Amino acid sequence: MTPMKRRGLKSFFAVAAFSASTALASAAVLQPTIVAGVPRGAGMRDLGRAGATVRIDLVFLLKYRNDAELGALIAAQGDEASPLHGNFLTSQQFRDAFSPTPQTYERAIALLKHAGFSVTGTNRSRTALDVSASAPVVERYFNTEIHRIMVDGSAGIRYANARPAILPNELRGTVDGVLGFDTIEWFKPLYRVLPRSIVLPSIPDTKIGQPLRGPDGGFGPLAFVQGYNFPVQHQIAGKPNGTTYDGTGHAAGIAIPADPADSDLTTFLNFYKVKRTGKTTRVPVDGGPHSPSGGAQLEAALDYETIAGAAPGAAVFIYEFNQFTAKEVVDTYDAAVDDNKVDTLNSSFGACETSGFFTPQGIAHAFKQGVAQGQVFHASTGDSGTFTFGCSSTVSVQTPADTPFTTAIGGTALTVDTKGNYVSEQYWNDSTGAGGGGVSKIFPLPSFQKHVKGVTTTGRNIPDVSYDASAITGEDIVFSGTFGVIGGTSLASPLFGACIVEAEQVLGKRVGNLNPALYSHWLKDGYGSGKSLLAHDITTGSAFGILVPQKGYDLATGIGTLDCFNASTKLL
Repeated sequence: MTPMKRRGLKSFFAVAAFSASTALASAAVLQPTIVAGVPRGAGMRDLGRAGATVRIDLVFLLKYRNDAELGALIAAQGDEASPLHGNFLTSQQFRDAFSPTPQTYERAIALLKHAGFSVTGTNRSRTALDVSASAPVVERYFNTEIHRIMVDGSAGIRYANARPAILPNELRGTVDGVLGFDTIEWFKPLYRVLPRSIVLPSIPDTKIGQPLRGPDGGFGPLAFVQGYNFPVQHQIAGKPNGTTYDGTGHAAGIAIPADPADSDLTTFLNFYKVKRTGKTTRVPVDGGPHSPSGGAQLEAALDYETIAGAAPGAAVFIYEFNQFTAKEVVDTYDAAVDDNKVDTLNSSFGACETSGFFTPQGIAHAFKQGVAQGQVFHASTGDSGTFTFGCSSTVSVQTPADTPFTTAIGGTALTVDTKGNYVSEQYWNDSTGAGGGGVSKIFPLPSFQKHVKGVTTTGRNIPDVSYDASAITGEDIVFSGTFGVIGGTSLASPLFGACIVEAEQVLGKRVGNLNPALYSHWLKDGYGSGKSLLAHDITTGSAFGILVPQKGYDLATGIGTLDCFNASTKLL
């Protein structure tokens, strides 16, 4: 950080501290009363009131100090004309300027203990607080009812609130939201499986080596890193021969309620002749995965092998939670942000953005701190076009892809030649599924999309960019010791994560919320061409309702697919 930028950051903190009381007073006025609506959806059966033996686990999200100033800082970090551009905060700097004070945090803890709650988890940022209490205690404190329920497709008895939950007066102005009034699994992984038995010939060794395809005919890492020109295929000047931008010195994160097998990764890397130097760290959240579903396990394998195979020098942190509930997903994001160890965090899953009260806003609450620290959050947009799991509407989008702090990743179908070089691409809409996209009903149009032709102005548009997702052109991965071809935007999103950790190595820094830079540079520089290609404009493929591939930005594929190496020096 230059001296000028140090002075700029110091001045910003001074302003933030000066206006703290004003910001908190304003936040208190705007604090909503209802913190949880009644969950609704097909396939739910009410089994009656929960008894005193039912424990309810909640997470309280506390308001940031100087929230308006935090938003201004994030905007300045993404503004190349600002002296604060790219000046991301350390965890301690964030706590000093924007976290709730220790006194505020301790007061919230004391109030909840007095009401009969047990504290089960705290964080260093003082932004989240996990508590537990019996159902009757929760009912009294939030003026609600907790009922036992059965949900079609889910194992065991769950619970949910049968009346809206009301935040007590004593916590207004302190708490931004509360999650955990139900244990419905709102989220699901986003992948498509296509069994195949086509074996195609290998090609000569490259940095990410042969073969181009796996035993079932699906792509291996080479097709993606060569096709999308990942930095790992580029020699670092002045370094020994063979030293490339493979993600060394950077860390990619994965959020998933499962634990992928290292033996599967070893088989995968050995087959494709990829030498990995990055290390793996597992971080259990809320006790970690207990009895993960096969779907979550398969998703975990796809995320892990995709990132490790395409960015073999990057460290991988796997944040492993128990189940796809709103509370556990937000707890996982809070853990990754509070740790501040990963440069990127992948979410290859999603939920209807309007199905869970405050869920998208709770996710954005965590991501807001993360982007101020320079972390990149990226998520799949879905595999069913405008249809979203959990939504009754046929035109809908999912969270966490919908937040303005997320880079939303859509889907394409990629074609490469026998050496892995890019040939063509189209919007993914075939017999295996279709890339998700649409307009948020929760988040307004962000500033970075306001001057983009093709954008719908009623809300946040997704996706931002896309990568390969069709199961027909998917990745041949290893799961439970067996190869198989997997696609979906669950493939596209970890591919983007691998691109970004390598791009950060090229740039020598974190990039934070890269959406403002991505759109502003694209508007100024376009797609480029030839050796200066910056991105592929995806203009072909079958439309899916409002998801129509066309020139420039569209709801089918966003801006398009990045040429990762060129984009790292121009668009990011």
